Amino acid sequence: MSDCGTIKGPKVTTKSILYVPKDFPITDQLHALEQKCGVEIRLLPIVIHKLGEIDTDHCTPHGLLYLPNRYVVPGGRFNEMYGWDSYFISIGLIQDHRVDLARSMVENFFFEIDHYRSILKKDCHPEQKRRTSSCQTQNLQLRTS
Repeated sequence: MSDCGTIKGPKVTTKSILYVPKDFPITDQLHALEQKCGVEIRLLPIVIHKLGEIDTDHCTPHGLLYLPNRYVVPGGRFNEMYGWDSYFISIGLIQDHRVDLARSMVENFFFEIDHYRSILKKDCHPEQKRRTSSCQTQNLQLRTS
């Protein structure tokens, strides 16, 4: 994640917040990103062990969850990576011979599983102010082999 456009919300008038997993080191690269993009890096308040464990209403102000690799969003309209949208975008990237970018998106899926305990779904994303209570959509099946 090195493009400031993916971190700074177009409608946000204050400094954008980039939340990093509590157990993830804030590296020199993240500090450089903070300076370059004018964002604030914050640790999530707890290490997430299971989905739903964190009350996102306590993450104020709202911001983005950190993902280490580049990704594409539908139409450039959003700045978050979501499961099914990203799955279909990855298929298109592979068909367009952009395997490197598709691979970085899949690596972000694994990062989400490791640190946020799920591939994030649009209705359940912690940064969405309007979330459904059920957060029920069909989960992506992701395998390492």
